[in-house]
Amino acid sequence: MCEIFQTWELSTSDDWGREFNAGELFNCKWHVKEENLKYLDKKITVTYYKADLKTQDLNTIDKSKAPLHVDLMSLNNTFSPFMIDSLQPKRVVHTLARYYGLRRFVLLQVVDSQGANLNQSDFGITSFLSSIFVVTAELNWSVPVFLQIFHPTWCYFVGVGMTFNMRTNFDAVSLHDAPERMRYLSGLLKIFKEKVPHSYEKPAIVSVQNIYYLDEIRLKVPMYVPFDLNPLEARVISLSQFTALPHGYFSDSKSDIYAIFTWPEMAENTAIDSELQTQFTPSKAHYGFVQLMSHATSYLSSCLTDFKKLSEAKSTLQSYVGRYFSNTAGISDLENHSTKTKLMKMRSAMQQENYYKLYKEIEQQSQKKVPGPMTDHVLNQMLYYLFPDMHPEKPLFPYETPQRDPHRIKSAKPDSLVQRLSCLLATCNAHFGGERGLVQIWASFIKELRFLWDNCLPIPG
Repeated sequence: MCEIFQTWELSTSDDWGREFNAGELFNCKWHVKEENLKYLDKKITVTYYKADLKTQDLNTIDKSKAPLHVDLMSLNNTFSPFMIDSLQPKRVVHTLARYYGLRRFVLLQVVDSQGANLNQSDFGITSFLSSIFVVTAELNWSVPVFLQIFHPTWCYFVGVGMTFNMRTNFDAVSLHDAPERMRYLSGLLKIFKEKVPHSYEKPAIVSVQNIYYLDEIRLKVPMYVPFDLNPLEARVISLSQFTALPHGYFSDSKSDIYAIFTWPEMAENTAIDSELQTQFTPSKAHYGFVQLMSHATSYLSSCLTDFKKLSEAKSTLQSYVGRYFSNTAGISDLENHSTKTKLMKMRSAMQQENYYKLYKEIEQQSQKKVPGPMTDHVLNQMLYYLFPDMHPEKPLFPYETPQRDPHRIKSAKPDSLVQRLSCLLATCNAHFGGERGLVQIWASFIKELRFLWDNCLPIPG
């Protein structure tokens, strides 16, 4: 753990002593670093959270108002579920930052082999806390280190922050079986008053927020995969609506809905909430709104994520299609001298479209099929989409006539051959056989491109 902390350089930062601007704690982005360790049968996740604070104008801070303290006590600092969404850690403020106003901290989460979290009776709590105290004492940084205990929904953390001349312990109290009176505002206020060493004549100002979890909504958007459409669907899709990438949502996608009701800044002697009577019912709320939080993963996101992972693949094209792909003599019958000579003699006497047609007839007489999982029908549809000019009998979305731009030398225009090919590669990798399907469309694309190049024909798109 010491090596990880030294790698993260927690003791060096350019934000020491920097004051928070008003509302900055809730609006800033967060840098998150994570490492996984194993200790006996337990998996330890070490996460470092750091707020991305912009350069500050010293003249904009009014230190007499302590804007951070105001933000921590404001209504915006809530612990409702939509504020602690774990799916977007870089966008949502962590609970520890909302508790203590921290801009940097380290969190340890321990899970055993059965997936259970640490609990109060677990001997490992003492062991992990001792390790945290030893590490912080040895390295002497100001970044607090926390250990999460119980299930994550409890938001229960204990930790320590230590420097050369100061040590701060972060403790928490949990009640497994809370007394009945502590479940109401009157009982909670009594607990806080007992903890305050002084008595105050003025009534305390409290704000109350009730959150109700409503029934979830399932997102049922069917998956759309191009080139796998029935004739009726293909007939009604226009060029402006067609996309060569899949879209839709997975079946487990859903939206959580919360109804939130707020009673802001009330004097404690006017707030009624006890075992006998309560005024905090939704119909009497001062403010109310509905918050929707989506947990949806689209097919398009999954497709592009898998396609990006191919940059780390170590397999070669030859490992999928064998010598057939690497042997230039077998890629196209145009390499046969007699066939090529026959076509070249006929080229001057026919139009370009007929030349394409003659090429396809001669090529397909003894053409080997590129090995792969896709059927001829699906593969041909993709080739019609890439090279519509070479298949005038079945053009699929022809390219628009480009305007001449002398400044465009290497850049590709929208809906170009490069863009269409990239979309097809991603789609084949996701829905048409994985890497083998991707290699199959790539090899077929190279064959068509070789024909255009060898015969000095313009490349569409």
